[in-house]
Amino acid sequence: MEHSKEIRSFFLKGLPKEIRICQKLDMLEKEWPGVVGPEYAKRSMIAGCEIENGCALLTIHAESAAVATSMGPFKNKLPRALRAYLEVDSVKVSIKVGKVQKASETKAPAPAYKRRAPVVISDAALSEALEQVKEEISDPELAEAMARLKAVLARLQARN
Repeated sequence: MEHSKEIRSFFLKGLPKEIRICQKLDMLEKEWPGVVGPEYAKRSMIAGCEIENGCALLTIHAESAAVATSMGPFKNKLPRALRAYLEVDSVKVSIKVGKVQKASETKAPAPAYKRRAPVVISDAALSEALEQVKEEISDPELAEAMARLKAVLARLQARN
């Protein structure tokens, strides 16, 4: 664990200041439960950070007015700790009522074996299917929709 912190700090030193701040904000977001406690972490999140002229404005969203009010002491404690952590001249913390996206609510992407490339139909295949379907269906819109469906199904069967 000690080595990973040393390696991380080594790479951060060589980066421009803006990128270092972004990396540190990312780490802060991951460590949010350790910073504010697990109960507040469930009901709050870092919503944004604006840095202008060496001053960072950290916006925190709380899920309700009661949570925002009870997080009041963090307005005084966080700036002192974050000033040195983010390497900026000053830090202001703004706690607002807003949407809190919990980590469990975010959907992970489907595994690669479940994802499929879109089915692309050539104009020739579509016109061929349309000629076959026109004999059976008189409505031109319905005929085109059925021809597209037929061409897609033929293409999917060819894949397997």
